[in-house]
Parts: sequence; structure tokens; C-alpha cells
Amino acid sequence: MSARLRHVDIAKGIGILAVILGHTVIEIGRFGYPHPLLLRAIFSFHMPLFFILSGYFIKPRTREASTFVKRVAPWSPKKEFRRLIVPYLVTAACVVALMVLSQLVLRDLPIGGGELARNWLEAAFYGAGDIFPNALWPQAACIGGIWFLLALFWARMITKLASETSFAPIIVIVSATAGVLTANQFFLPWSIQPGLFGSFFVWLGMEAKRTRIFEDKRIPVPVWILIVAVWVRCLCIDQHIVMNSCYAGDSFEAFLNVMLGAVCGSAAVIGLSQVIDEHADVLARPLAFLGELSLYILCVHLVEDIAIFRWSSPATAAIAALGPDAAFALWFILRSGLCAGVAAGISRLIRSAQRR
Repeated sequence: MSARLRHVDIAKGIGILAVILGHTVIEIGRFGYPHPLLLRAIFSFHMPLFFILSGYFIKPRTREASTFVKRVAPWSPKKEFRRLIVPYLVTAACVVALMVLSQLVLRDLPIGGGELARNWLEAAFYGAGDIFPNALWPQAACIGGIWFLLALFWARMITKLASETSFAPIIVIVSATAGVLTANQFFLPWSIQPGLFGSFFVWLGMEAKRTRIFEDKRIPVPVWILIVAVWVRCLCIDQHIVMNSCYAGDSFEAFLNVMLGAVCGSAAVIGLSQVIDEHADVLARPLAFLGELSLYILCVHLVEDIAIFRWSSPATAAIAALGPDAAFALWFILRSGLCAGVAAGISRLIRSAQRR
């Protein structure tokens, strides 16, 4: 990636640390140490941020061809499938295998290995980030955080196709609205509705890159202060966006607050990333490194969070006994280091294989 886009990698690095931090807050909270405001702040922006940053790298074709069909004909979802769906399938397979293995060894669940494998294979096929009562058929498990890969696949396809028309904003707004409204009635497999919802944020990222609104210091400092102030104001309501379920508030006023908080929170992180890029190289380098590995870290973290956590639950309880602050910091540092280290190793192996 070019040096001028290092701030995008830094933003991704902040985002993936926020993902791990949020899950750590939830797990430590089970031991009686809740951090509701921190959790609300994290969830208000971290998934919208990734959708927005993904939009930075969508390059719509120039509209030289005479018809829409001719413009999109050269474009194929094959590359998107390889970048997003293949990692999803590999990670899901690892989760299923480790869950079955852990049950065979630990025998801590009241079901056999065969039934457990069937439950997790169904969860991998359904591709939902949670167990939803309005799913098309009952789910005994959910595949967790890699729902994002499926949703991003749909969101990028929708945005790419919409960008080849003259009314892309209308298409993505209608898509996002359809995702939010239909998810309340029935939840489709493969995270289709979160993808519809996410297309709005991907389009925002694409437009931000096209207009270079975050480059060239186009946004003055008073506007940045206003963006942060609006984000903080939106955190005062006890609701936040939940991308995996397409939740965006219980009323129209709450919807506006939640969406405004997601956009302003994401913009604030991007602005902070630019400041770090320009003035704090000691932070910029490790955050950019994490950002480059963010997809691998997400997949490793999912395996760690679902499967390996069963093996480490006694260690988690011991860490929690240290007290809320020490437990929170230590567990976050340990799992962040583990995920980053394993992700770096996987990335190196893939690069080596590609050179052969």
C-alpha cells in the first residue's frame, strides 16, 4: 500500500483492536466487571468503520461503455470470493474441527461429537453473527465474528454494481433500508441483510475516497471537533448500531442518533489515524502493521474466541480474580498478542506459497 494511504491501515489497526477489546469487555463482564460505556463506544463505530474503509478500495469502471450490461460485464465477483468467502470457509472449518475435538477431549457439553459437529456445520452454513429467533430455521449455534466477511462480500457487490449507475445513492439507501426492515421480520442466511445494510457504509467510503474528503486536510479543525462532539453526544443514548443483526435503534430519533454516531465515530477514528500517521510514527508503524493483517487477525480471533476459549476458560477465571482493571488489561494484551502473532505467521506462509 502506498505511504499516503498508511492512515487507512492505521484506522484498520485501531478497528481490529476495538473488535478484540469489545469481546474482552463482554467476557470480563461475565465475571461481574461490566464496562457499559466503553462497550457502547466500541460498538458504535467498529463495524461501520470497516465497511467504510473497504469502500476506499472499490474502483468503479469509467462509464465509457454504452450500456450498464457492457460496463459490468468485465467485472466478476471471483476476486471478492477469493478475498472474503475463502477465508470464511477456512475459518469456519477450523472452528468446527476444534469444537468437535474439544468436546471429544473435555466432554463438557451434554451432546455427542456428531451432534455438535452438525450444529456447527449448520451455523457455518447459515453464516449469522448471532442466534436469531426469526431465522428461517432454528439454530443451535452461531458462527460469530466472521459474519462480517459474508456481509462485506454482499455489500461490496451491491456498491460496485450501484456505482455503475447514475443513482447509486438511491440504490444503497434502499438496500440498507431493506436490510434493516426485513431483518426485524425474518433473518436470511449468509448475512445477506447485514450486507444490504453495510452497502450504505461501503458507498460512503467509496465517495470519501473519490472526493478525497479525508485527504489534503480539507476538513478544518473546528469541524473535527464538532464531529467528535456529535459522536460523544450520540453515545449518551443507551443504544448503538449492531451490524450483524441490522439493529439501528428502536425509534426514528434513535435511528438518527445511532447512524450519526456510527458515521461520526468512524470519521473521528479516520481523523485520529491521520494525526497518528503524521505526528506519531512510533504508534503508526505497529497500528499499520495490525491494519495490514486485520483480515487474518479477525479470523484467528474468531477461532480463539469461540473454540480455544473453551480450553482457556480456567485461565480466564484466574485472570478475572486479579480484579477488574488488571484482568481487563491482561486478557486484552494476551489475546491481542496471540491473534497478531498467529496472523503474521499465516500471512508469511501465504506469501511464501504465492512466490512458488
